[in-house]
Amino acid sequence: MTHFQANQTRRDYQACLAISDARKAENAARRAAARANAELGAALLAHAQRRGEPGIDWPGYFSRLGI
Repeated sequence: MTHFQANQTRRDYQACLAISDARKAENAARRAAARANAELGAALLAHAQRRGEPGIDWPGYFSRLGI
């Protein structure tokens, strides 16, 4: 691998890490906003109770949304 290729690979890797970190931060903000939304929480809790579940399955909810 040439010096140029090594530098390009390093820059690409750093760009991928920056994109990944930004997406993680965005998803964390979206999860926090969803949990803080009282109307959403009430609707999800009512739906869970209709299905006989004890509470909201937040990890499952976020997983289905891809966040």
